[in-house]
Order: sequence, then C-alpha cells, then structure tokens
Amino acid sequence: MEGYAYYLAGSAATLALLYAGYAITLRGETFHRLKRVVLTGIVLTSLLLPLAAARLERPPLPDWLAALKRSTPSAPPSLQESTTPTNGQPLSAPPASTPPWAACGLCLWALGAAAALSRYALSLAAFTRLVRDGQDAGSRRGCRIVLNDRVPSPVSWMHWVIISPADLQADGSLLLAHEEGHVRLHHTWDRLVCDIAVRLQWFNPVAWLLLRELKAVHEYEADRYALNQDIDKNKYPVLLIRKATHAGLQPAAAGWNYSPLKTRLKMMYKPQSRPLRRLRALWLALPATLALTAMAHPAAESSVTPRPLPAASLTPTSPVDTLYIIDGKKVGTTDMKRYKFITINDSVPALQTLVNPNEWSTCPIRQVIVLKEKAAKEILDTDKVVIEIILEK
Repeated sequence: MEGYAYYLAGSAATLALLYAGYAITLRGETFHRLKRVVLTGIVLTSLLLPLAAARLERPPLPDWLAALKRSTPSAPPSLQESTTPTNGQPLSAPPASTPPWAACGLCLWALGAAAALSRYALSLAAFTRLVRDGQDAGSRRGCRIVLNDRVPSPVSWMHWVIISPADLQADGSLLLAHEEGHVRLHHTWDRLVCDIAVRLQWFNPVAWLLLRELKAVHEYEADRYALNQDIDKNKYPVLLIRKATHAGLQPAAAGWNYSPLKTRLKMMYKPQSRPLRRLRALWLALPATLALTAMAHPAAESSVTPRPLPAASLTPTSPVDTLYIIDGKKVGTTDMKRYKFITINDSVPALQTLVNPNEWSTCPIRQVIVLKEKAAKEILDTDKVVIEIILEK
C-alpha cells in the first residue's frame, strides 16, 4: 500500500514539473496542435514515468560521496546490534507494515477520486440526456446536430453537437463552424484522457491548471478552424463577445465559453510563431529526465559489505552433522581440516585454506548462510545442517 502512495506522489510531482516546463517554453506560442500533443503527453508521462522509474537504478554515488555516506552511522548502535547474526545465522527482518499515513492518505485519495469520477460520469450522463431529449437536425461534415432549448451555448462531444433552435436560426453558420472544429479535430479524445487522469489526481492543483489550459488550447484551435471557413470573419469576434456572457452546462463537453475572452481574441489576431520555436518543446526532456532520476531507486553499492560475523560463530556445535559449502563447492567434515576460520583486522572473519603443507591462503568472508535441518532437507535433500560460505572475490 505504501508503494501506491509513493506512486501517486511521484506522478503528481512529475506532472507539476513537466507542466512548469510547458508553461515556460510553449504556453504563449500559436502551435495549438503541438500544444495539445504536449499537454496530453505530459498527462500520460506522469502516469507511466513512475512505473518506469521503479525498474531503474539511480546512478551510483561518486567514490568520495559514497565514502562519506558509509562513514556516517545510519542507525543507532542499539539498532545495529539487534541485527547482528547469532551463531552464523542472520536474523530475519520484522515483517513490513503499512505506515498509518499511507493507509489514511490512500483512503482519502480513493474517496476524492470516486467523487470526482462520479461527478464526471454524471456530466456525461447529462449530455446523453440532452441528446436523447433533443431533436435530430441532420448531419453536417461528420457532425450530428441536435436541437435542444436547454443549452444556452452550443456544446459538442464525439460527433454530437447540441445547439438551441434560436442560436441555429440567428448565428447558425458561425456557431456550427466552431463546434465543427471541435469534432473534426478530435478534441474529445484529448479531453477524455486528461479528464480521467486529472480526476485521479484531484488533489494536485497543477493537474487542474493543465486541464484548463487544454480547454483553452481547444478553443484557440476551434476558433482558427472557424475563421478558415467561409464565414463572416468580422462578425465572428462580435458573436464571441456576446456569447461570453453565458456559462456552459456540460463540463465534460467542448463548448463555446471555456477560455477567457481576452485571451481568445488575442490568440485570434496574434501572428503565427516562427516554426523554429517548435524546438522549444525539446526542453521538456530535461524535467522528464530529472523526474526519472529522482524516482529511480538507489543502486546497490558493491563496496559496502554486511556486518562481519565473529569467527568463532562459524564453528558448529556438532561437526559430524554439518555440511559446508564453500563458494559453491561441497566440503565434507573430514576435508574441513584443510580450512581454518580466523579474524583479520580484529573484526573481519576470514577463511584460511591449506594450499601446500606449510602454506595457507587467506580470503575474507563476505556472507554466511545457514540452513537448519528442515530447510536443508527441503532445498538440498540432506539431514545435516548446511553452512554456505561465500568469499570475497
């Protein structure tokens, strides 16, 4: 459960970091399609990057920093002594328990996510009811038009466009050109992905800022699409100002009033950004790399050895019933006369091997694994106590 909490925190931090990069590099540009791709990509990256980071290792620390870390006690002496092996057998760690903060946090997140997703589902259901209760007015360039008096401003979802009969009669060509842009540019799919992801991150204010930015980009792109059609381009901004006084009914659908009027008018008349400024999107690779590196788990330090064992603890109480395995090689009790357990540097256990009648080779012991009768029977099919000794290479 603690892992889920860390995933949510990492996902929220990644989204915030990437959106900050977007706001610095692309927010003021007129590359609306590129901005759509980047915003949707930020959402997907924030969901997938913590999963990828869990499988990666953070680069090892520099030698000087690793030495400094090893010289700093990581636990009080009493705790270190409690993990010291006894009679050559390492003590098993206590079972991991879920911290209270993780359990409470996940319960709170689940309640918030359920409420946010339920509200979103209700908005989709409300749109469905508007379609069902409305009057089918035919099709226009792939858009299915539905007339309904209950909508103050036109809204669209998938290929459906809902408009009031009064709006259709007064400014139908202008309004339908705008909604047609939402449909033909497939804005629904961007919204579907981001709406669900943002509601899963309901606790993250940056996620809601991203969703609001995506809605604005959709409006900019639909405005541009409408102005490129055969409509009265002078009347379109006037209609935009008049309709800005109404509030849309369906937060799940694309509508006429989801972006501040001043910003929309500014984008409509803003000169096109220089094509080379698209390359500014590449700067987002930097925060993505930082997030990936920060969430990767630390690499194991090969130079750090476990706490040494007393050499005397390696001698079994009943040598006859003991089987030694030294670096993968089984050694019988009688052959153990060629080996001696000693302590070097006053604390490091080592194994001496008789090479010649008067020559001994010394090698420090890296790890000792003890299998008692039951485990030895299950793993190695032997009734003896097994002591496996792994030496430093």
